[in-house]
Amino acid sequence: MMNANYNSEINAANSLIRVTDSAGVKEFMGVLLSDVTTEDPRVNRWTDMQLYKVTDGTGRYVLYIIGRSVVYHEYKGICNSGVRTTTTALPEDSEPCPRCEPTLLETVVALEEDRYTIHVCANAQEVLSNLRNRRSGNTISGPAQRLLSEASIGDDGIRSAIHTVERI
Repeated sequence: MMNANYNSEINAANSLIRVTDSAGVKEFMGVLLSDVTTEDPRVNRWTDMQLYKVTDGTGRYVLYIIGRSVVYHEYKGICNSGVRTTTTALPEDSEPCPRCEPTLLETVVALEEDRYTIHVCANAQEVLSNLRNRRSGNTISGPAQRLLSEASIGDDGIRSAIHTVERI
């Protein structure tokens, strides 16, 4: 189920990276520091996260988060979610929404699309800030902690940011 934008191996070499979000494609010279996924065959929605170091000397990072889904809905149904598509165009691994219960007898359904978010971060502290969930007390999720831990192995900026003592 991996997307063409998804790098499955850590790339230690400086290379041209392209990432996509709703505003279009962004490209930069960089190195993939870490990538994690919450993909599980028993779950129909998951998140992929990638953290890049921009190698132009600015100390910037690119945090790329992709919310993925294989769920489809009743077109113009109670869920009011997804984009119009035909049932014949549904991917093989698509799953009907348990709330609105669309059937394959319908010719048109609404398929949830992947959601892409790009955060261009001025420094490692800004990466942490973008990973904090403000709705749950500024915590950092388990997968995001894993992303940072793996990135800290090869990047001094991330390692320093996650070990910074904050005086309260």
